[in-house]
Amino acid sequence: MWDDLNCWPPASLGETVSQPCPEFFNSDDEVHRNCSASGWTDPLVPHEDACGYTFNETFPFLGESSDAHMYFSYVKTMYTAGYTLSLVSLSIAVTIFCLFRKLHCTRNHIHIQLFISFILRAIFIFIRDALLFTDEELYHCDDYPVACKVALTLSNYSILANYSWLLAEGHFLFTLMNLIFFLGLLRILVNKLRLPDAQRNEFCQYKRLIKSTFFLVALFGLHYILFVFLPVEVSSSVFKIWTLAELALSSTQGFVVAVLYCFMNGEVQHEIQRRWRRWRLTRHLPSRRRQHGSISHSGSPHTQVSLLPCSTGSPAAGGPPADTAEM
Repeated sequence: MWDDLNCWPPASLGETVSQPCPEFFNSDDEVHRNCSASGWTDPLVPHEDACGYTFNETFPFLGESSDAHMYFSYVKTMYTAGYTLSLVSLSIAVTIFCLFRKLHCTRNHIHIQLFISFILRAIFIFIRDALLFTDEELYHCDDYPVACKVALTLSNYSILANYSWLLAEGHFLFTLMNLIFFLGLLRILVNKLRLPDAQRNEFCQYKRLIKSTFFLVALFGLHYILFVFLPVEVSSSVFKIWTLAELALSSTQGFVVAVLYCFMNGEVQHEIQRRWRRWRLTRHLPSRRRQHGSISHSGSPHTQVSLLPCSTGSPAAGGPPADTAEM
């Protein structure tokens, strides 16, 4: 019989059978069941007690103490601010890409899909928190089981969409492969800096190197390699540092992507500047037209102001126009 933790072999009536604790309990103890006339009895000692396992053994600070509540309150405030910053910046970036026709291309369409996946992730995180943290308690899924499942499903879907648009079908293998590609590209960039022509403008070259490095880190999702190996047996301080770092990076990743792929894009900056100059020009032209109109109508009836250019052989250069001469 399989009880979701151990497989119990056939036994005779009244026999007591023992099984070792599952491996994830990290215990060498045993669990005992008795074979009765009505079937297997419940474990004589529950798994948690027999195997010496408690829910918060790995992270003992996750209890109901005030320090734990304060810690998670700080963490929630931190990543909420990060996701809010990402949501605003990504919304602006998507608007820019959709507004300017010259920016419509396959590359930017992929950027838009990536931005939308980050936007959905932030929105679903906010919805999830609204369900889980309705008050000071830390867990409310027992009260809203369906809503919690839907929110967590959509949240996980948005995370998967992030990986999909980053070409990450397998997170672990993809990150390791991209690390190799990243180091290779970084080596090429450094070698270019050592060329004789690159020494003429060292500052600009290093600036481009730093920008390219951050661009590749965001493109390949290399920061995820820091959190691939989930700590299982760590102290509370290590877990706190790990949690803060992971949530800080994941919540602000959308903002970093929007800055690198949109706001620092030379094509985007050029298009925005062009639109700005056009707007200022159209705003200035009506006043110029009013000024020219007032000049042409404020003089005497015999005074005419011509705005047409004069060229050699034109009537203005050789004398009065024909209709004026006849008058």
